[in-house]
Amino acid sequence: MSDTAKLTSLCEGLLRRKYPKARVSGSVLLKGGERSRVLRIELDAGPAPTLVAKQILSTPDLGFSDYAAHQFLSSLSPCLAPQFLMGDPDNALFILEDLGEFNNLMAALPSGDTERIGHIARELGITMSELVTVTVGREPEWNEFRAKLPAMPGPNRHDEAKSWRSGWRRAEKWLERIDVAMPQGLDALLDDLVRSYVAPTHLAFSQGDPAPTNHTLLGNGCRLVDFEYGAYRHALHDLAQWHIRCPLSDHWFEILCTPLREQLIGCVFTEREEFEREFALQAAFAAIYMYMWIPAERALDEDFPRVGNWSQRDALICTSRRLAALAAKLPMLAPARLLAERVLDRLGSLWPDHGDGEIDWGRT
Repeated sequence: MSDTAKLTSLCEGLLRRKYPKARVSGSVLLKGGERSRVLRIELDAGPAPTLVAKQILSTPDLGFSDYAAHQFLSSLSPCLAPQFLMGDPDNALFILEDLGEFNNLMAALPSGDTERIGHIARELGITMSELVTVTVGREPEWNEFRAKLPAMPGPNRHDEAKSWRSGWRRAEKWLERIDVAMPQGLDALLDDLVRSYVAPTHLAFSQGDPAPTNHTLLGNGCRLVDFEYGAYRHALHDLAQWHIRCPLSDHWFEILCTPLREQLIGCVFTEREEFEREFALQAAFAAIYMYMWIPAERALDEDFPRVGNWSQRDALICTSRRLAALAAKLPMLAPARLLAERVLDRLGSLWPDHGDGEIDWGRT
């Protein structure tokens, strides 16, 4: 029996615990990888014509965080993510609502269809704002869901901050290699950024790994998918990633950001100034993380792809340019601004043909 057939049989047995007459007529493998296997299962009888099943194969800390996140969010709202139907931790398996074929930014951005891109970006921003407002103040509930499943603790801001601070040495090594001097006050700023990450003023549940593939547009709004890195972090954590780690153009980012600004100012943040300050701190944290995460030492010797036609060198330049711009707006980030400006100066002389390093979404 194939792995797909075995998983299909497991799904039918699990469904019959709650729906005794459930009958699976077929299945389609949607994703097969090292970490998980995802099937669309077709039913002749049961709660829906089709459902999606996900089985965790490795990295159980991530897989069971995904499992718990769908349980948690389904208990709060039907409009944030695929609804959780049931699960079997012993077989590392859970079954979700089927959202159909995906309509997301990954499909829309290369098309150049500005109306479609703008619509998806705005609907995604609305869902991201709802994720914040619905989950603020509910971290104990999330912890209960996660604690009932194996492979604790899963991704969390405390471990991430420790890794971030200890990982700075990786960035220092390649910065030293291109003769970038560390600005005065940078170490103190790094400690401040760690504190703002671990104990932010506003905590909410975050997807953790927003990407052009990790959402889909339906007729009644956008849903988020893939919560392997889901955890409680700063309320603007995911928004900052769209500016730094997965950098939308300024135009599309503003469309995405507007619903969060409109919804969260006055509800979560007291005023726009606070929103912008907190966003700048989270984006600076993300940008400095990129200095550690990108294999920069290798990129100094040879360029190679990061995503599609966006290279590692492009990513370093884009990150530095955006860090310099956002840090210029907040005096406490002055050491980060100086660092980014020095990096840009050196990389510009080393790689003059890379321009501003922005992603050409039409070619990615």
